[in-house]
Amino acid sequence: VPDAVSTNCFVRVSDVSNGSLNDINETPFEISKPTTSVDDLGLDSYNLTSYPNPFSEGTTISYQLSVVSDVRINIISSVGKVVESILLNNSNVGINEYYLDASEYAEGLYYILLNNNDNVLSTHKVLLVRSK
Repeated sequence: VPDAVSTNCFVRVSDVSNGSLNDINETPFEISKPTTSVDDLGLDSYNLTSYPNPFSEGTTISYQLSVVSDVRINIISSVGKVVESILLNNSNVGINEYYLDASEYAEGLYYILLNNNDNVLSTHKVLLVRSK
């Protein structure tokens, strides 16, 4: 799939047994709104972590991208409730960090989900413990 507007597109099938190439459609189509796919973002290289973990007041969430992208960090409670959703526009290539202030959260286990275009890219468990 091209990463730019394309106006003369065809679907082609290659026959590996004889090397022939055949167009499936007779009329060209246009790709007018290219999108970034999850595969383009380097699915295996997000390195989603947090430190400290366990934590008592807040934690720094760290993630890595191979292309500039809008991402959303969702904080999910152990019972599946979205506690917080943070949109981070134009996250940079490389390592990005976000400090999560959890001073108003209840003690317990939480899941951090890194999302792009409603696709979950990576998950990470964190434990919030309060001092007695």
